[in-house]
Amino acid sequence: MKRYIKNIKPYKSVSQCVYDYESFDDVLKMDWNESLYSPPPEATANLIKYLSDNNCRINWYTDIEQKELKNILKNYYKLDPTNFELTAGSDYALELISKVFLNNGDNVTFISPTYDQFRVEVIIQGCNFSKFFPKNIFRITQKDIEEAIANHNSNLIYLVNPNNPTGWYLDKKSISNLCANNPDVTFIIDEAYIEFTNFKSCISLSNKFQNIIITRSFSKAFALAGARLGSIISSKENILKINSVRNPKNINVFSQKLAISALNNREYYTEKILEVNNGRNYAYNQLKAFGIEAYNTPCNFLLFKPDNFKALFNYLKDNKIYIRDLSHLEGLKGFLRMTCGNIGVMNYVINTIKKFYNG
Repeated sequence: MKRYIKNIKPYKSVSQCVYDYESFDDVLKMDWNESLYSPPPEATANLIKYLSDNNCRINWYTDIEQKELKNILKNYYKLDPTNFELTAGSDYALELISKVFLNNGDNVTFISPTYDQFRVEVIIQGCNFSKFFPKNIFRITQKDIEEAIANHNSNLIYLVNPNNPTGWYLDKKSISNLCANNPDVTFIIDEAYIEFTNFKSCISLSNKFQNIIITRSFSKAFALAGARLGSIISSKENILKINSVRNPKNINVFSQKLAISALNNREYYTEKILEVNNGRNYAYNQLKAFGIEAYNTPCNFLLFKPDNFKALFNYLKDNKIYIRDLSHLEGLKGFLRMTCGNIGVMNYVINTIKKFYNG
């Protein structure tokens, strides 16, 4: 066993119990930021159609070049396919990045609190892992990142942008400046939630800088978390390096077919994203009006810090509403995070919270 992994513990989820239920109809799984809406009906219909097609070859490995999907993605990303590669979820993208761009003893810095699955990959590679906490964990500036690099002698900076769980966002110009000012530092920009915002993506910077790598996900806005599909976007040279270690068979045919249908139904997602943003804003305003400390984000989730948070967490769980307790994260003791849906869904959750406090 690698000595680096001795202290890493397997991940556990409070909502894992939902898979024991006979029906999911009365369950709200709001702890992992999966979409509360389903993919468009065309996605499942097209998958069923493919399975009944004479050319369906489940006994074959999938097209390892993913030509059909990449042809659509190049228009979505506005990039040549040589600037991106598909992966079995963005977590696998982070695993590949760690294998290619990290050396034993490198200094890797997270702007915390943040999504920390990449921490496991950093530790496995024998790197030094550090956290940098900005003065305000709900706001980030270019100056903060420059300070983090200087304080930790960083070889690599990991930014979830916009951030999970605190929702801050660093603008594209600032990230461009960071890449230009720190050519020996690699910047990973995790854009898992970018589709919920009107912010400018950093993917066009992949043609400008060698030291930036962007990851994207189909799990959040595209509602395909179970399909496990993501991508790595970077310079052509970096993508070639990644492909030297990437398992070419890592994307299954079902994921590809679902993603093609999703990208061909963008209007559906535009409507659903608007519903989520409206639902999140509604929930935020309702929590504030009820006297609960709440923090809005530009993503598909919000944070709140209620009194007697443990009891509320358990009460919601007993009512089959599963949210996330963030107390294990430094600076977020007593904070809860919940994935947001449309106003109807959020109204039900808010009323359940009120019922807990009102008795």
